[in-house]
Amino acid sequence: MLAKLMKYELKATGRVFLPLYIALLVLAIINRFMVNLPTSWKIPAVISLIIYAVILVGMFVIALVMTIQRFNKNLLTVEGYLMFTLPVKPWQHIVSKLLVAMFWVVVSTAITFISGFIIAYRAKNMAMIIKDINTLLLWLSDRWTSSFFVYFVEFLIGVLVILAAMILLLYASIAIGHLFSRHRILASIAAFIVLNTLTEILNAIVTMIAGRFYHGFAFMRTLQFDNHLIIWANILLAAVFGAIFFAISNRILNRHLNLDRRAIP
Repeated sequence: MLAKLMKYELKATGRVFLPLYIALLVLAIINRFMVNLPTSWKIPAVISLIIYAVILVGMFVIALVMTIQRFNKNLLTVEGYLMFTLPVKPWQHIVSKLLVAMFWVVVSTAITFISGFIIAYRAKNMAMIIKDINTLLLWLSDRWTSSFFVYFVEFLIGVLVILAAMILLLYASIAIGHLFSRHRILASIAAFIVLNTLTEILNAIVTMIAGRFYHGFAFMRTLQFDNHLIIWANILLAAVFGAIFFAISNRILNRHLNLDRRAIP
């Protein structure tokens, strides 16, 4: 059932994102050829580049708006009466929307790099870029005395876990806001500020305590060990906070659901 929920969510959100991606790639191709046009075409080239930049920024803004809207509208307004009649657990609703939201953020990031590559592509430039990247990877591998691939995988895991925690923070804030019968938007914003502030404070406290504790084991410390420890410590913290936000959202949807009845005649 989780797969069906994700399929439905992808179809609903894809209607918004796919046209944006196509428009962005088309504009990237146009800008690619605009660069080589005579000076008399400078103004159209600038206008085309501005439109490209606006769509690029708008793509990530829409990703944020859709993340909030899909959770709020589908589960916490009148649509929730239909969604919660399905033979699906509340946690499956949360997970399906989380995974789809993460998917669009990742795809949007990939489209950004692809479109930028299209605009900046030059055969000579690419040869220089590849050479510089190889030099950088060799330097990083020597400095960290470990395979760069391991660090790259850890980095990707960290980015995905932190992204999931951020989205779950939004979900928890929205869910808390809907516990109130009035001023739900303001309550959700207030909940986000409080949860985010508490997260930062707890993160600082845990980091300080862990740093003092680890300082006593200086004989074990190496640059490679420190690098891996820092990466995994941040991943673990993000995972813990994400689990807490998930638990808050799931608890509210399970036990304290307060659907918006204003749209019901």
